[in-house]
Amino acid sequence: MKLFIRHLIESIYSVAVTYMIGRWGVNMAYLERGYKALGGEFLLIPIAYMIAWGAIHYFIDALEETANEMFIQEKEK
Repeated sequence: MKLFIRHLIESIYSVAVTYMIGRWGVNMAYLERGYKALGGEFLLIPIAYMIAWGAIHYFIDALEETANEMFIQEKEK
């Protein structure tokens, strides 16, 4: 269950960040061109997802490692 919640948090965070960056990229491209079109700004979306997922994954790993170290220190006392 703990692993499921971790993956759920990672996915929700990654999708939210990707959505915001994707909207920004598409809007900036529209402002630059002056018309709607499909272009390189859509390459930003999968890249943003991978970076966001990697960042939150690293953050959660660091939190779990810190919690485990604190637990071990408390156990040794």
